[in-house]
Amino acid sequence: MTDTAAKLEAPRELAPCVGFGSSLPLGTQGSAGLEQSVLGAPSARTCLSSGDSSGVRVTGEAVWAHRTTSLRGLDFGFAVRCTDAHVGHYLEAVLSPLRSSVPASHWYSLVNASGGRVDLYLDRSRVGRFVDTRTAVGWLMWDINRAVLDASSEHLLFHAGGVQLGDSGVLLPAPSGSGKSTLVAALVRAGLGYLSDELVAITTRTGRLLPYPKPLTVKVGSFEALGELRPTSVFELAGRAGLAGLAGDEWHLPPDGIRQGGTSRECEPRFVVVPRYVRDGVTALRRMEPATAFLALATNTVNFSSHGPRAAQLVGELVERCDCYELEMSDLDESCKLLLALAE
Repeated sequence: MTDTAAKLEAPRELAPCVGFGSSLPLGTQGSAGLEQSVLGAPSARTCLSSGDSSGVRVTGEAVWAHRTTSLRGLDFGFAVRCTDAHVGHYLEAVLSPLRSSVPASHWYSLVNASGGRVDLYLDRSRVGRFVDTRTAVGWLMWDINRAVLDASSEHLLFHAGGVQLGDSGVLLPAPSGSGKSTLVAALVRAGLGYLSDELVAITTRTGRLLPYPKPLTVKVGSFEALGELRPTSVFELAGRAGLAGLAGDEWHLPPDGIRQGGTSRECEPRFVVVPRYVRDGVTALRRMEPATAFLALATNTVNFSSHGPRAAQLVGELVERCDCYELEMSDLDESCKLLLALAE
């Protein structure tokens, strides 16, 4: 119940980061969101100053080989620009479910530096300098989640997966390593709508679940169970972008890559299911006592304290109006069958 992004699992390769901090020299671009007007424009050049105190040096003009369309995660509007076209096309593909008609308010920039290093910026601030593109892209994905969390604080945010079963929302709160993303991917494959695999928002006004259709992150331990979902076209883009290693360690799966039309819409929560992976165990779905369900939801609420007493009220109301279960998972297909049966 802390106001931090710590609950969102950071990339494992922290060591290759060369440095954090400093700022992006945008010359005469003005405020961070001023580049909204050039989204989708044919020009691929943006003037940068010759250098700054961070040691980043850009001579003449930086050539933006690719700019994504406007993207939006909950209340965070952004776009990504890259000096490497292959990286840009890869990010365009995996972030496609977040496309938005609202102009971006923020820019991520991936800038190739000397020695194969890559600088990652958010607006004028440098997130970090990384030893290669693979590491920089991994941190970009994590930082997007962090920025979405920070910008969407008016909602109650859960470290959870979320799917839509018929007209009903299913909330899957659990810590990292519980199998949330694997379960969500399998449920979307089985026909459910995708809300998110890591960060689910509930509006404090209506208590409804909001979609945040970020690409699902599937780790290597789940490749065998989800083998037919291997994103071939995304892998090809990753290879061209020099990200073959990233694609080999984890998959970034757009929900439409699992099942066309797999993205959900805002919906009413109806079920709370707390998943827990048990190796070589017995897959079982059991009713959960209201007090236990409240605790599971509260401990996986990312911004509980910032909402004060209202957070406890919202979690209590959620428990009252939802059927709450604990899911012990050993067999993925059996787990999906048990959850699909909730609609019967």
